[in-house]
Amino acid sequence: MRHPFIEDQWKQLCDRVNQSAEHLAGDQDDVASAWAQQVDQFAQQDPPGSYPDLLRRVAQAADLVSTWRDDQTLVAGTQESATDRPATSDPVESEDWVTEAGMESFPASDPPSWTSAAV
Repeated sequence: MRHPFIEDQWKQLCDRVNQSAEHLAGDQDDVASAWAQQVDQFAQQDPPGSYPDLLRRVAQAADLVSTWRDDQTLVAGTQESATDRPATSDPVESEDWVTEAGMESFPASDPPSWTSAAV
């Protein structure tokens, strides 16, 4: 079953990843070319079939863009370039981030008020 919302969000995510690559690469043609290949590889995946799958892809996209951003801040020659690393993300690790964020935000609201009066 196709989910129009999920498909629309997937297309928007792929567009955002592409825009991020272009923005971060700036006028560095060699970097832009390498990142464009990674964007193509990311966008050519089968579209997610469910909302949890979409969220995993969002985590992968964030990981990929974060790698590019970190690559821009590296001092030349100190570490391996992000364009030399694979563009994959471990979905299990991404789920751990989601679980950890959920645990840290508990309780999400104020506790119920306490009163000594009986109802």
